Amino acid sequence: MMKKMKSLLILMFIVVGLSGCKNIVEATTTGTFDSIEEYLKVGEIVLDIKELNGESVYTFGAKKGISYSFDYEIDVEEGDFQLEILSGEQTLDSTHWTSDTEAGLKVTEGNSAALQNVGGTLTIENAQEKVSIIVKGKEATGKLKIKW
Repeated sequence: MMKKMKSLLILMFIVVGLSGCKNIVEATTTGTFDSIEEYLKVGEIVLDIKELNGESVYTFGAKKGISYSFDYEIDVEEGDFQLEILSGEQTLDSTHWTSDTEAGLKVTEGNSAALQNVGGTLTIENAQEKVSIIVKGKEATGKLKIKW
C-alpha cells in the first residue's frame, strides 16, 4: 500500500510539474518606480503601482492559435497609464493613454471632468506561444486589475 502511495505521489509531481510549465507569469520592469506590489497568477494580475516611469511586462505561456480576452480595470490616482497586449513581437491590442481618455471626457463633460477609473476588454486572436501584457506609465500611480 505504501509503495502505491509513493508511486502515485511521484506521478502527481511529474504531471503537475509538466503541466505547470505554461502556468507561470513572468514579470520584468524597465524604467523607474517608487514601488510595485504584484499579485500574479495565470488568469489574473493585480498591481498597486507608485510613480511608474517606464513599463512592466507580464508574460505567460499561451496555447498557440487560441483567442484570449483580457478584462481590465485601471484606478488612476495620478499620471498616465497604457496597456498593450503582444503575442510574439506583434502588438495585437492596446488601450489609449489614460490622459487621452480624460481629454475626450473633458470635451464631452466639461473641463472639470476627471478620469478616475477606466476599464474594458482587450482581445487577441491566434496567440503565439507567449503572450505579454505591458503596463506603461508616465509618472503613473494607481491600481490595475487584469483577468483572462
